[in-house]
Amino acid sequence: MHHYTESGLPYVWLADGYRLEPTAYGEALSVQDADGLHRAIARWVAESLPRLHGREVKFLRLELDHTQAELAGRLGVTEQTVSLWERQPGKPIPAAADRLLRLLVEAWLDHGQPLSQAMARVQGAAVHAPVVRQPFRRGRKSWRAAA
Repeated sequence: MHHYTESGLPYVWLADGYRLEPTAYGEALSVQDADGLHRAIARWVAESLPRLHGREVKFLRLELDHTQAELAGRLGVTEQTVSLWERQPGKPIPAAADRLLRLLVEAWLDHGQPLSQAMARVQGAAVHAPVVRQPFRRGRKSWRAAA
């Protein structure tokens, strides 16, 4: 297993789908379908974590390809607020912003899905226990969170 610190999330581990290759500067990580891995992580974060913290805000913002100002506009907060959340990686963000960010991610992942389905998945996240370590596996066609 490889601790995938490149995501910025301390609990992401790769069970397979990667290679460590020697280079003149040390080992380099090669991930199969890195974009697919990041989509799988984003989906898992949006649907599984009970609360989003600053570290998840930053990861999701980068996956959405938004600046802090763009995300702030979508969430109805200031750019400084998003910046503050990201600088406090272990502090949960307000519940309303949490839900709206999850919905933005769901809409980005599943173009055209009914909002009610996205909302049901987002609301279900609140019942899960805190996560210390979450492995991801490379399947035949895509990445997924391993049980």
